Amino acid sequence: MASILSYTHAGATLVAELRNEGTGVGPGPFLLIHGIGMGRSVFTDLISHLDDAAPVVAVDLPGYGEAPPPVRVLTMERTADLLAAFLEHHIRVPVVASGHSMGSQIVVELAARHRRARPRRPAPLVHPHHRAHPRREADRDSASRSRDDDPGCRTRRRPHPPVRGEMSGRGGRRQGRSGAAASPVEI
Repeated sequence: MASILSYTHAGATLVAELRNEGTGVGPGPFLLIHGIGMGRSVFTDLISHLDDAAPVVAVDLPGYGEAPPPVRVLTMERTADLLAAFLEHHIRVPVVASGHSMGSQIVVELAARHRRARPRRPAPLVHPHHRAHPRREADRDSASRSRDDDPGCRTRRRPHPPVRGEMSGRGGRRQGRSGAAASPVEI
């Protein structure tokens, strides 16, 4: 059963969805922090897989999802402060924090700025075989030749690793170039 609550600190409000409070046998509650332009709903599939493992806390950061816009612009540091205050007030136990994109920056700030939130056991989510590999030299040269050889062209192509696994298995959401979706840290 899920419960929804909102928490306000220093002029910013977040909305949190708590699942399986007090249940599960996993390493602790999973804190899921979304990326820019998203909300906690981006974690719906992941939450369904974690439901049996441990409690799950998915948040809507201020100005995203169901959370109202903040009074002032939030930096990564201020957002980490808001989450630390929320965790101290409502969760009170160590969590495994996982962020997607901007959410991973907030996880790092949370771990760096708050003494009680230092990572104890970082754990990668991406299997080494799913990481992108650099293009072969021949592919890189042929891809950049057309623009780089034209003196009138103002733009230049930069070589980048190929996108592996263009679409994820569920929901059709696109993965990043590395295939990474999140970066968990136990805090």
